[in-house]
Amino acid sequence: MKKIILLWSLWSLCLSVFSQDTPLAIEKITGRWVEVKETDNTETYTEPEYPYTYIFRENNVFHLGEASDGVILFNITGKYTLLEDTINVIYFDLLHSKTGDRKARQISFKVLSLNNNIMRLLVNDYDYSYPLILKKQLSTDRDGNKE
Repeated sequence: MKKIILLWSLWSLCLSVFSQDTPLAIEKITGRWVEVKETDNTETYTEPEYPYTYIFRENNVFHLGEASDGVILFNITGKYTLLEDTINVIYFDLLHSKTGDRKARQISFKVLSLNNNIMRLLVNDYDYSYPLILKKQLSTDRDGNKE
C-alpha cells in the first residue's frame, strides 16, 4: 500500500511540474512583429495593405508604427512590462497630441498563444477589447538574408 501511495505521489508531482505553463519570457516577445490576418487555409496568414508594426525591445521599450506607401511611421512609443501572460504598455501618442497636453495611456496585450513566430493576443485598450494576430518579422522577411 505504501508503494502505491508513493508511486501516486511521484506521478502527481511529475504531472504538476510538467503541466504548468511556462511564464512569458522577454526573449520570446523581443523583436519586430507585423499585424497579420488569418486566411481560410490553416496556418496561412496575409498582411493587410497597410499593416501595423509592433516592436518590443530587450530594454522594455515599445514602438508601434503604421505602414503607408512603403514607409513606417512610428508614432507611438512607451515602456512595457510582463506580468504572467500579459504585456502591459504605458505609451504616448506622439502624432495625435501636442507636447504640452500629452498624457500617458495604457494598453494591455493578453498573450493567448505564442508558437511558430505567431502570437495571438487579446488587446484591451480603454474600454474595449479585440483579437490581434502578430507574425514575427525575421531578417529574411525584410531583406532576403538569414540572420
